[in-house]
Amino acid sequence: MAMDDDQDDIIFSQEAMRPGTGTDCVFPSYNFGSEPQHTQHAGRVALGDSQYDAAAASGSAERAAAASDRRAPPPLRRQPPGKVFSDPVHGTFRLDNINVTIIDTPQFQRLRDLHQLGLTHLVFPGAVHRRFEHSLGTSHKAFEVADRIYRTQGRELGLELHDVKLVSLAGLCHDLGHGPFSHVFEYEFLRRKLLGTTPGSEEHVKLQQWHHETMSTRILEYLVDENNIEGITLEDIRRISDFIKGDIHEDQGYLFDIVNNKRCGVDVDKVDYLQRDALQCDVNIGCDFKRLHTLTKVIQNQIAYKWSEYSNIWDLFHARESLHRKVYTHRKTKAVEFMVVDALLEADQALRFSDNIHSAEDFCGLNDSLLNTIENFNVHRRLGPQLDHDAERCLARAQAIIRRLRCRDMYRYGNQFVVPYEYLEDRRWEDMSRHFTAEEVVSSYRGNDVQLRPEDVIVSRTKIDFTQGGKNPVDNVLFFDGYDDDSGHHTQPNQVVGILPRYHQEIILRVYTPRSEPRYQQAISDALEAWCRRRFGCNVQMATPARGRLPAAAGAGSLPREAAMRDADPRRGPPATGRPPASASGAHNGAAATASRGYVSVTVGPGGSSAGAAGGAGGSRPPNGDATRSAAGPSRGGAAAAGPVAAMDAGEVADGGAGAVGGGGGGTPTRSTPYGSAATARPMDSEGPTATTGTAGRAKRPRSSASLFENA
Repeated sequence: MAMDDDQDDIIFSQEAMRPGTGTDCVFPSYNFGSEPQHTQHAGRVALGDSQYDAAAASGSAERAAAASDRRAPPPLRRQPPGKVFSDPVHGTFRLDNINVTIIDTPQFQRLRDLHQLGLTHLVFPGAVHRRFEHSLGTSHKAFEVADRIYRTQGRELGLELHDVKLVSLAGLCHDLGHGPFSHVFEYEFLRRKLLGTTPGSEEHVKLQQWHHETMSTRILEYLVDENNIEGITLEDIRRISDFIKGDIHEDQGYLFDIVNNKRCGVDVDKVDYLQRDALQCDVNIGCDFKRLHTLTKVIQNQIAYKWSEYSNIWDLFHARESLHRKVYTHRKTKAVEFMVVDALLEADQALRFSDNIHSAEDFCGLNDSLLNTIENFNVHRRLGPQLDHDAERCLARAQAIIRRLRCRDMYRYGNQFVVPYEYLEDRRWEDMSRHFTAEEVVSSYRGNDVQLRPEDVIVSRTKIDFTQGGKNPVDNVLFFDGYDDDSGHHTQPNQVVGILPRYHQEIILRVYTPRSEPRYQQAISDALEAWCRRRFGCNVQMATPARGRLPAAAGAGSLPREAAMRDADPRRGPPATGRPPASASGAHNGAAATASRGYVSVTVGPGGSSAGAAGGAGGSRPPNGDATRSAAGPSRGGAAAAGPVAAMDAGEVADGGAGAVGGGGGGTPTRSTPYGSAATARPMDSEGPTATTGTAGRAKRPRSSASLFENA
């Protein structure tokens, strides 16, 4: 409940409730009762009548003053001002009156209409918390950290209580500048708008410079002026803005690390949203946040942590990485985001709500209800001006996308590939990333099932790290050994007990399609796999397992690879009904199928068959100089050199160098099997040969296509 205390008399709740800060005892230690008679007689004897009467008169005056105080006593413990909040993450806490004054404004209440995780609640039903409660929690934690520094080291650091108040306000206002759907508005919608502008134009420059932290400062200025809030000066707003941005400062630099820490990434913003998001999305994290902020000290103008907290800080960054992987960048979450961004881009051509980002007042009118406004615009359009024909068409396309979203007809996910960390370490990926476009992915597609176009493919690059790129962020954290230390140190790798990753960053490549037909989903998956093989080599392993792909009932035209793998492995059962085995395609037509580097090459003609592995360097010629085996290339060795030499007309299978169907080892075929290898293998049936004959004439156990590149 808010109090009516004057602004000049504000004190923080924690400070007020601390023992010793108020009037702990109402009455002074006087004897308010009458003195016993034997005491009065002893005094008269010792002092004499005149001196005793004078002393008694003086004592009466003091007692009279004390009695006056007793009639109007001050409160036993001063009632702290502000308002109490009950929070599922931090429990019950109190915020100061100046914080409550800002909270009770329309500009701040707008945060109730912004989901903390944007569109994630459409995939994770529990993720319905808002920016409002996150801002309250961040303000509370910012006060806790700053207040602890003030109580323990405030005198030596020259820290004032006013600085503690400003840090708490920075935590409260740090998310005022977020647009609809959280980061989707800034990093997806505005980025796509930027790509559609002319470089150097005024709109291009404004979009390029726009950032939600800058907008937070502009909204705070507008909020203070619009609501006539006293007690916050322009200098206070400037300092709050610096706390929000978190830039490193020489003067009291530790204060700038509390809300947004750009030194090492440990700040109260993460502490709140990691706990809140994990709670709402039911994700377990292992960091002890209360212990972390207890074992701190300001050393060398920055916040340092006790050396024993290394693993606890590592758990904090690991919790962030885990939430990014499991929640923030979930493949269905990204599909929803792509749909909403497409709808916003279409609707913006008609409604021009993107112009609101240039004014703090106009920007406060944007929230998550924008999607409902677009969807139901036809209902309310009679209240506003009519749209022209082009705007009508754009709005209709946006509404169609939103209807698909409501019916859960989302964009189809194709496949994903994790960039090998070697390409990140030596920076090869920086050059290769320019080639990961929809046009290049489509150009890699070799299927005939659909006519794939660039507009049918959405490419996604997702970066997951620990806030410091490929480096370990804990290496930037300052530690101390004891509370008497005046200097800190960074932990060396040989001092760390535990297993750490070699590289602290991951790039995930994904493809989606706005088409609903399953054959397009299959086509973009094959196109991504072909692109990855062309860029990273034929041994790439796709992240989505083969069993998650289209079932056999989806149609013969979309299953060339599954049929080939089934035909190549006797344990996969008979081929699909009505579809000839892929290994026999072209055998009766005298056709020639030649694979590219690393793929099995089989040549079929009137005189029989000759085959070999198109494997490249490192292969050796087969023994006995068999012309049939060596006609198409080396049969052993080489990068990805494997595969059978099929003599289809002779009805036998010769030695393929690396085995009947693949290199050493059996097992279920995986997504790493190349197209040409399994498709050129002869199907195994009950009447045909169940083993292959090598150069020495001994039987070999048939193996699956999963091992084609095991020895590469």
